[in-house]
Amino acid sequence: ILVGLVSFLILTLVFWRVDPADLSASGELVFGKQEYWRAFTTSLLHADLNHLGQNAIFFTGLAVLLNNYFGWFVFPVLSFIAGGLVNLMVLKIYPPGVTLVGISGVIYFMAAFWMTLYVC
Repeated sequence: ILVGLVSFLILTLVFWRVDPADLSASGELVFGKQEYWRAFTTSLLHADLNHLGQNAIFFTGLAVLLNNYFGWFVFPVLSFIAGGLVNLMVLKIYPPGVTLVGISGVIYFMAAFWMTLYVC
């Protein structure tokens, strides 16, 4: 519950104070202008409420499983770092002008991590 409340507070402050264009990522911005931090901050954005809702379903379930089973380092620390690295890989193969938003990179890592380690 604490992680959820803190996450909600951070996202609320981010959306209230920051222009979303300052957090989004594209190959042009990340690799062309060396703004690598954007690969991580783009996870805080979503295209619309539908996009946010669809990601929230999987994110919430996987967050609870990973945090309770493997501990706080796997979620949120490792998941956020790995999600940024996944975004870097995706941006490398996307055309430079395509903008990437959402937490899908984090969710893909979380699902793969859970399925692999739980089974093993």
